[in-house]
Amino acid sequence: MRRGDVGSYLYWSERRVAQIDLDNGIGLTAQLSWTVKAAPQGVGAEVGNRERTELTRLEKARKIESAIGSQAVSTFATPPPARFARGVGQVHLARFHRWT
Repeated sequence: MRRGDVGSYLYWSERRVAQIDLDNGIGLTAQLSWTVKAAPQGVGAEVGNRERTELTRLEKARKIESAIGSQAVSTFATPPPARFARGVGQVHLARFHRWT
């Protein structure tokens, strides 16, 4: 994540994100965290493997957006069908009841 980046996700579907990752081979699995240390005598170096670090939602979102690219529409003027949509703003969800 770059300095100053801020993201907030009011809704996040891990199942849907995992399915997009699997279907498109994006690679959202945890990353290995490496350490490199110089030897005290200045000869050689020590490389160690710490632990796996989980990607943040912002990092996952960026990787998905980068992989999907122009397949994600950002305007409702785009003719259907839209496989992916992206945007920033409010979303209102409601359930439609059909009265018979």
